[in-house]
Amino acid sequence: MKITKKSQQLAKQIFLASQKSGKTNEAKLRKFITLLVRNRSSNSKEILGALEKFLIREQKNSELILESAYPIESREKNAIKVFFEKKLGKKMILKELENKNLISGIKVSQADNVWENTVLSNLQILKGNN
Repeated sequence: MKITKKSQQLAKQIFLASQKSGKTNEAKLRKFITLLVRNRSSNSKEILGALEKFLIREQKNSELILESAYPIESREKNAIKVFFEKKLGKKMILKELENKNLISGIKVSQADNVWENTVLSNLQILKGNN
């Protein structure tokens, strides 16, 4: 389904109106969605489709994926989360993945951003500087 510019703009306005302190207010969003579903106007489906894209993007932007070769202690995970919340200016959800290929160090991903301090990344840096 092709989403018109008008539907995208309306979806963005609904998305922004449902934000509170940088976080989605689910109750408010539910009310907007209920109104759209009940309205059944010609572009309701388009607006809902565009709104879904905004929500998926927001979810990806608020997830931190922490990869390490071994489990990380809770206080260290919390320190990493707090550091990135300050750096990015918003609350984050931390997801931990064990990745034996890293050998040592950590890799943190958020949407399209990657911060890596692993043995492999350090070796690649050294190799590039020679």
